[in-house]
Amino acid sequence: DPNNKLLADVCEFLQYLEVSRHYGDNNPTLKDNYNIGDREILVFWDYSCMYQRSDGGVTLMQLDSFERGLGSINVVYAHVGTLCLLCTKNYPVVERKGYKDSAWPYFEMLVSMLIKHANMAVDLPAALDWIRMKGSEIARGTPGDQANCSIYWLYQHVRRADRQLPVGPPTFDGEIVNKKATNGSDIVFLMKKF
Repeated sequence: DPNNKLLADVCEFLQYLEVSRHYGDNNPTLKDNYNIGDREILVFWDYSCMYQRSDGGVTLMQLDSFERGLGSINVVYAHVGTLCLLCTKNYPVVERKGYKDSAWPYFEMLVSMLIKHANMAVDLPAALDWIRMKGSEIARGTPGDQANCSIYWLYQHVRRADRQLPVGPPTFDGEIVNKKATNGSDIVFLMKKF
């Protein structure tokens, strides 16, 4: 993503979260269900937050950090308190397989939908469609339909977009062998991890 298109999309989503964070604060039902309130927003970007073996020249300490991170990465995706942005759109510099045809993104998507509320796994392109269509006034800070300040409607739109029921390990094993992994041994690793 040398042109930072994905970064710009993530920032646009985060801007909407920031602007809508206090919608309904004066109503306990809305406050508890439809805003993020004063919670901090922290971003963990898996590929860039973990040293990559493919970068070449990694130190033993960096390799150890990568291995430890890889050992618990599924906890980050599956945790009920983690909002996962599923970047299902390709931002190609080189021709790549689609999101659901690539092993790691497919694994990450399924793990992020295992146990947590449906609202906590957000398809980024679907969310941006809604933000651009309905929430643009709010994101720009101009007066608009105040109901668009509620993340509830964003979640409703995204939930309809591409939510998938959890799959069991045998189903996952049968599907992951047909996915593309840069490192072929990752397929076996992902089967064990799932």
